[in-house]
Amino acid sequence: KGKKYCYYHCSTYKNKEGCSSHLISEKMIYEVVLDSVKKQITLLIEAEEIIKKNGMDTYKKVESRSLEQQLMALYEEVERYKDLKTRLYQDMVDGIVSREEYHEYNQRFTEKMQKAEKAKQETEEKKEKLSAEEKRMHPWIEDFKKYKNIQSLDRKAVVTLIEQIIVYSKEIEIQFKYSDEMQEMIEAVQIIRERQERKGEFVCCA
Repeated sequence: KGKKYCYYHCSTYKNKEGCSSHLISEKMIYEVVLDSVKKQITLLIEAEEIIKKNGMDTYKKVESRSLEQQLMALYEEVERYKDLKTRLYQDMVDGIVSREEYHEYNQRFTEKMQKAEKAKQETEEKKEKLSAEEKRMHPWIEDFKKYKNIQSLDRKAVVTLIEQIIVYSKEIEIQFKYSDEMQEMIEAVQIIRERQERKGEFVCCA
């Protein structure tokens, strides 16, 4: 009747890489994404305000503790692969594995260990940078705050705020940019809320 209806079709299925043949209307995904963007921006603005009112030390401690936990896990991972490589060599000497199997598994363990060591070095650099900062700044929030009155989506907003949108057969997953930083802020707010509740105060943040 002279109207045009636009749908997105599952490219995974179309390319014969699995999944199922499902569609989603352009209007539906637009409304869902816009609503999620609004809620995410509101949440971040509220979280930042709470953190500012309660000082930045809590936030820095949360991030520092998170990095410390990551370092510990990566250190244990590196040591585990070192141990596996040592035992693998002994297994070859004892005739439990063949020389070919030894070289194959040794290569795998070496690659995994190198990957863990690289991640460990990057995490250590983050921790050093955090320790050197006199005040925790988060300029990435400004990317979200400038859209605090957003009423419609355009390409610039989507590219700025969203990393990826995955459409399943019955749900939509929106992966925002700076997800790690967002999680750190939420954890900081949670600690502040718990502290204030113990003091009989109330902190408002979803």
